[in-house]
Amino acid sequence: MGMKGSKGKARPRKRRQADPATVGLALNARTILTGRVVRQGDVLNVQAELVDTQTESQLWGEQFRQSMHDLLTVQQEIAWHISEALRLKLTGEQKKRLRKRTTVNPEAYQEYLRGRYHWNNFSADSLRRARDHFERAVDLDPLYALAYAGVGDAYGALAYYGYIAPADGFPRSAAAARRAIELDPDVADAHVTLGIERLFWGWDRIAAERELRTAIRLNPKLALAHSVLGLVLAIGARHEEALQQALHARELDPLSLFINVGVAWVHHLAGRPHDAVNEALKAREIVPGFQEAGNVLIASYESLGKYEEAAAVIAGQPCWGLPLDGTALAEAFRRGGAQAYWRKRLELMEQVVAPPPIIHFALALVHNYLGHVDQALDHVERMAAEHTGGCVFLGVDPILSSLRGQPRYEAVLNRVGVALPRTASAAHTTST
Repeated sequence: MGMKGSKGKARPRKRRQADPATVGLALNARTILTGRVVRQGDVLNVQAELVDTQTESQLWGEQFRQSMHDLLTVQQEIAWHISEALRLKLTGEQKKRLRKRTTVNPEAYQEYLRGRYHWNNFSADSLRRARDHFERAVDLDPLYALAYAGVGDAYGALAYYGYIAPADGFPRSAAAARRAIELDPDVADAHVTLGIERLFWGWDRIAAERELRTAIRLNPKLALAHSVLGLVLAIGARHEEALQQALHARELDPLSLFINVGVAWVHHLAGRPHDAVNEALKAREIVPGFQEAGNVLIASYESLGKYEEAAAVIAGQPCWGLPLDGTALAEAFRRGGAQAYWRKRLELMEQVVAPPPIIHFALALVHNYLGHVDQALDHVERMAAEHTGGCVFLGVDPILSSLRGQPRYEAVLNRVGVALPRTASAAHTTST
């Protein structure tokens, strides 16, 4: 493999630019893996070092020089040596998993990594690019289970946001996930994909939770599984459990946009707009202008009566996917208060050409704020008829809480499977 580094007794480390104690504190990690990769033509030079963040001593170090075609072998060898350096007591099955190669095609692996990068950026363009990379990975290696899970994730996200028809996207998502499980029964990511499909397309919270807990059993450190489970629990008004899952997901993956905004959504669904604002602002610190975090900010500011703050966010990004004039909204609020703000919002929304499917949720909330109950219910029913992803939040979303108890609204909740016991619903709507 190359020149072996030290094992057993720890020895002092060489001075580095990054302070391991600081990094360990930020990541809440006792040990960190550092290193550098230099590519020379078709050859990779990899230097890896495992460091104790408290003593700043090296636990293990090694240099590897390998062909690009042996990249996965290098990864597996590094993982194996780390386990030996830490003297982990692995079971036979764990050792088997550690040694198992996920794919033999390095080009497919790189396509998969590109897909994950774009998927985590969570915009319409990035999700389409993620889908393309995942599908190329499958073309290059038809036995690559993780790539199929990625294909499922991409189609699921595209369908949820209405970038493709749900009736087209979600079945493709589920089919790709099931193929991944056929190829590798231990691939936890595919169970997350199935959980998302069961939640947003199957409208089956019980099945969704079962898939997510299976994913966590297979891989307890899979952050996305904990994050989506948090949303499932929040939909069932299990808000404290939901927050625990969302926060744990962020501990596991502190820089994920999806996971950070998931914490904000859990607070929003629990009726805690102040906390939702704080968490959404944190998410936007990672990537300024992140639209999903902006949607939480808009909804939370409006819940708090901070209409000028909401208008300022709308001035810088689409509101629920709709390009609106935030300056005009702020001026309307200054002239006529909240009702003028909502009337202007309705006027601007009705001018949007070719609006996305989420328009019905956006129109339902505006009509609800204006007191137009029948019109609001019309759009809620359209949401269910078109099977939009946001239907599953109707039982707990505080934006539409005043519609609960209306027979037409309750009929939609029962159809979607998100109706709550009256006591749970009442307790939720009184929280602030």
